[in-house]
Amino acid sequence: MLGATLELLFEGGWNSATPAAVAERAGASKMSLYRHFAGKDELVAAALADFDRTQRRWLLGDDSQPPRSRLLGAFEKIGDRVRSGDQVSCPFVTTRLQSPDASGPAATQALAHKKAVAAEFVRLLEQLGHPDPADTGESLLVLLDGAIVHAAMEGSDRPVRAAGRAAAALIDSGAPR
Repeated sequence: MLGATLELLFEGGWNSATPAAVAERAGASKMSLYRHFAGKDELVAAALADFDRTQRRWLLGDDSQPPRSRLLGAFEKIGDRVRSGDQVSCPFVTTRLQSPDASGPAATQALAHKKAVAAEFVRLLEQLGHPDPADTGESLLVLLDGAIVHAAMEGSDRPVRAAGRAAAALIDSGAPR
């Protein structure tokens, strides 16, 4: 059910991930869905939490790579996804914006994901000795989210490439001399 929920979030956002649509996509009954989740908000939160684990690992790689490569690799991976023709959107952003309850489980999970990505950016910038890792980490997250939104709107990787260049400049501006 979590996979079906995530697919629907990618395809049409919060409003498309109804319990009935999720049950149909998953080949399950609505009753089985409600045996596991109190409602849509909890279902979406669980799907986002599950996706968070794999998404951050995919986006940022692992500690065997140098910090700068991991930071810029996030932009490269999004660019690759755009060029491949795969769906480019962010279910965390759409859930946070579209959920009717900004303090509910799904919106809270979406925000937690973004905070975790920003924290990882900060950690990597600290490893590089960047003089302002907190502000720069937040800036990198804004660049990445903006690149995803504009790439989805344009159907082009141009915004991702531009954001990647800006990210490199921000990262390198704090490089020890």
